[in-house]
This record gives sequence, C-alpha cells and structure tokens, in this order.
Amino acid sequence: MYQHSPTSRHIARALRCLGYGLVAALFTWIVLLFYIPGEGFTYLIEFGELNHSRFLPEVRAVNHFELPHSYGYDGQWYAQIAVHPLLTDPELKGAVDTLPYRARRILFEWTAWVLGGGNPIRVMNAYALQNVACWFLLAFLLLRWFPPVSWGNGFRWAAVLFSFGLIFSMRGALPDGPSLLVVALGMALLESGRSWWGHWSLASRGSARIPASSAAARSAPPPPAPRGRGSPFSAKPPWSPFRSRSG
Repeated sequence: MYQHSPTSRHIARALRCLGYGLVAALFTWIVLLFYIPGEGFTYLIEFGELNHSRFLPEVRAVNHFELPHSYGYDGQWYAQIAVHPLLTDPELKGAVDTLPYRARRILFEWTAWVLGGGNPIRVMNAYALQNVACWFLLAFLLLRWFPPVSWGNGFRWAAVLFSFGLIFSMRGALPDGPSLLVVALGMALLESGRSWWGHWSLASRGSARIPASSAAARSAPPPPAPRGRGSPFSAKPPWSPFRSRSG
C-alpha cells in the first residue's frame, strides 16, 4: 500500500487549512458589502420604510437604512427591543409587532444593548453584527466536530456555515444564528463532561429562540436502534441548522 510522506501530509493539511481560511474570508467579504457609510450595518436589520411612522423615536432620530416601499422583516422588531430591553418604554407596544411574543427572546437584545452602551445607533449596529460574530464563533466551535483532517470535513464545516438558515439569520439580523451557537456550545460542554454548564447553555436558549424545555429535551440521547435497523444518517444533530424554522 502506498504511504504518503510526512511532507505530503503536511502540505495536504496546509491546503485544507487554507481552504477553511478562504471560506472565512469569503464570508467576511460578503458581510462588508452590507456596510453603508453613515448608516453602518443597519441594512442587515431590514427596517421597512412603510413602518417608519411606528418606529421608536430614538430609532427615527438616527441615521439607519430602511427598505424602500417595504414593511421590512422581523429583525426590525428585535432591534427596537434591544434599544429598550427593560421593556418599560410604553412606545414599545406600538413600535414592535407582537411584543409579548418577541420579548420572550430577550437574550441577544440585552447583549446588543450592553455592547452598544445604551446608545441607539450603536445598539442597532451591535445587534446587526451579533450574527456575524456568532458565525465566526460557531466556525471555530465546529472545528471540534469537523477538524481539517480531510476535505470531507471541510465540506461539512462549510455546508453548516453557509446553510440557508444560518445565512438567512445573518442577512435579516434574526435570533436563529446566535441561538444555534448557544446550542452547539451546550452540546460541546456536555460532550466534554461539563454537564452543569452544558444544560445551563441549552436552557438559556429559551430566551434566545425556542422554549428551553424543547432545547433541553433535544439534548437527551435517543434510544438505541434495534439491531439491523436504523442508520447514522437518518437523524440530524440537535443543533442542526437544517431543521425547519418557525416564527
């Protein structure tokens, strides 16, 4: 059997690492395309021009991008909650669509408020860029499962990071992407024997995207399949971005 020399193996690994780096560079280039001078990365939030009159006064008072002739998308509601995460401002009720429902996903609104120091325009930009930061953190964390030891791993790594759900979350400043990072982190902690921190991480997803009980239930190992039945390819991991999204 032919044996690869140590030099060829090192070259192959270097090329794979370069491929991983090019994926990250491509994502960075794509994100930079959404920057607008004077308005920052607020394009990602998808404020709708047709909703301008109902936005918070603090939002209307600062420069931000609004999609012309559009009602926008869900990110505009979460971004406004991030401006007042205490939920004490009476203006929020009229400014945010279905406030009681969206206010349950408060975790990343709070982190945006802290990162932005309470300043509305900085908070909105921080909220928009949280998905970007979480993408890079998830890319690093996924190396635990998909290290650059084969091109197959590289394809799987890139496929998760450029899956429709994750990219759509980044493009619309939605809580799905950061929530996926929280679950992946919880799974990594459970695998490493840090069960308390792992379950805490999974439970915190309840304030990020879905009910905590659902995320915790998914962390439980499935019953073993009967002999001769089942396939390792028949189930998706609990943190899979290919699960259908709702809301």
